[in-house]
Amino acid sequence: MKRILFLTLLFCTVAASAPAAAPEAALQALMLGNEKYALQQSLEPATLAIVVADPAIEVPLADLFGLPESRLAVIRPEGTFGPETSLAVQDSDLTAPLVVILGQDQDAVWAVYANIVQASPDLIHAVLKGRVSAQGAVVDSDGMVTVLGAHPELQTLVGQYLLGAPAPAEPEAAADAPAEAPAEAVTEAPAEAAEETVAEEQAAVQPADDEANAQEAATEESAAQPENAAAPAEATPAAEAKDAQSSGGGSGVLIAILFIAALVGTIVYMEKTVLKS
Repeated sequence: MKRILFLTLLFCTVAASAPAAAPEAALQALMLGNEKYALQQSLEPATLAIVVADPAIEVPLADLFGLPESRLAVIRPEGTFGPETSLAVQDSDLTAPLVVILGQDQDAVWAVYANIVQASPDLIHAVLKGRVSAQGAVVDSDGMVTVLGAHPELQTLVGQYLLGAPAPAEPEAAADAPAEAPAEAVTEAPAEAAEETVAEEQAAVQPADDEANAQEAATEESAAQPENAAAPAEATPAAEAKDAQSSGGGSGVLIAILFIAALVGTIVYMEKTVLKS
């Protein structure tokens, strides 16, 4: 009996809460529908998005997003949806400002996203210019779509494309001949100019060197001449002194002899005088 009463009360509680939840869900659905209507009215009547969808998604994408088929451009690659999927998006295909890569697995979405970016230069340029936004998204079994955003390595993918992009080709006949001739002229002209400059510098330096050498020679000669002149001048007084010494020495000997003779004579005279006395 107690069990029956408990089940009866539980049923009444659930029955009372179900009608209360239904009006809230209905009101939320109405408000979301109104927001979608207002948003669609503010947009131009054109394609809103290009959806690259996994072929395994069975739900029609127009129903999945609640939009008319004319507002979506759907692309379903052939084969499996994953790293082997390669698809090139041309500039003529970019008829909408949004590209969505939609799949059921996040890893598969990023792999297809990277392949599409690497194979679509037009898409890269459109993304860089801000004309198009590329987004990844996954859908679960209940039909709930979760937007993942841009590829986490989008900048790396774009950088790899820019570094590996070939330079624009030029006509061979028009590019090769003018390119070679100016190159030779440019290389020869600086070489000739350099040679002329070196020759002029050497020509300007040589006269200066000659003048400097001449000045040094003149200076040496002028310094040598006074020395040579001073040498005879010094030699003349030395010779005169020598002559004077030689002449003075001869006269001195003669005077000494005369003095001695006079002395001897004086002594002899005094002796004779003393003896006589």
